[in-house]
Amino acid sequence: MVNNDVVIVRKDTLYRFYFRAVSTFKPSKSQPVIVAPLINVSAANTFLFRFFGPSETVEFSFVIFDDGTDVSQGTYTSTVTTIKEQCQYLKDEIFNENYDVAHELYELRDLIYPVNDKIKGVITDVSFDMGSKASVFVPGNLKFQRGNIGDI
Repeated sequence: MVNNDVVIVRKDTLYRFYFRAVSTFKPSKSQPVIVAPLINVSAANTFLFRFFGPSETVEFSFVIFDDGTDVSQGTYTSTVTTIKEQCQYLKDEIFNENYDVAHELYELRDLIYPVNDKIKGVITDVSFDMGSKASVFVPGNLKFQRGNIGDI
């Protein structure tokens, strides 16, 4: 495994997707604030109101390619190796239509989200760039929102 690899585990089935060739990995944390600038008051004395807690998102870019590696790491009903199998497995089995499926994410560099400290959340977006070289490699992007799924 390469140092920049990322793994996502679908919690209900324990299916894994092993993302290799991760080129960008951008975790971000934010907390909204409402700014109330007052008349005749300096910027240093502006009132700031926080009504919401922090939000954490991870976005990363990856490349799908076929080198014979089973990206499910043996967790699926069959091996997932070809480009077509990997794209379909990611969009249909890992990120599917079920609204209440949680995921875990960790990165193998063990810098921000190590394997022993996985983060829980959901995948919110997956995209593929099906360019002219799609038979050789397919670049993609994924967004992951950290948090717990609430019951409706």
